[in-house]
Amino acid sequence: MIDWKKFYESESTFKEFTPETDAGVMWRMKLVDRLLRYIEFSTALDVGCGDGILLSKLKQAGAESAAGLDISVGRLKRTGKTAATGLLVNGDAEKLPFKNDSFDLVTATETVEHLPDAEAGLKEMARVAKKYLLITVPNRDKITKIVCPHCDEEFFLDGHLHTFSSTYFRKNKLNGMKLVRMETSYLMKRTGIHWKLLLFLLRRFYPERVLSRGQFLGVLFRKV
Repeated sequence: MIDWKKFYESESTFKEFTPETDAGVMWRMKLVDRLLRYIEFSTALDVGCGDGILLSKLKQAGAESAAGLDISVGRLKRTGKTAATGLLVNGDAEKLPFKNDSFDLVTATETVEHLPDAEAGLKEMARVAKKYLLITVPNRDKITKIVCPHCDEEFFLDGHLHTFSSTYFRKNKLNGMKLVRMETSYLMKRTGIHWKLLLFLLRRFYPERVLSRGQFLGVLFRKV
């Protein structure tokens, strides 16, 4: 069995997740921006905060306090040096060390697909969220097993254990949460009035086609 804590601790020593080192981070943050427009919050928790990119964004978006949780101590140390944030916790996303309704907003960008028990992680995030839960995941990702060149052990490529789609989030309800909106990175690179009009029409008349495309899927839930 893979020791995921050891895996991500090791990964933190040679890989950074920043817009400069990973283009996907930039597009995920744009996706988050689109969903943040629909909500207001003063406290936030980023689960799987990594190198702290989203924590800084949450502060810029108006959060009075933004806490981060990650399984890797190495990443938390780096986050503490670079992100304008508060509380940083080394912990397990499937067993969050917080009380119910602790944060107005809970976020998890490219985190849920890494969790051994993704449903348990989502339930925990919903539990500690007072108002909103915002997540992004790879959209319709293909799960692939490979052999690690460092330890010769078989593991999942990029640590992705699960695949998600808009259909998954429509069918699998989170207790106490209402699905508010879903977005993808589809056509995000296009600009101009014609592309904006096309995307509006696609979303209006063919929403599932839009949500079935794009590298990343963003999902916003509201506590009820």
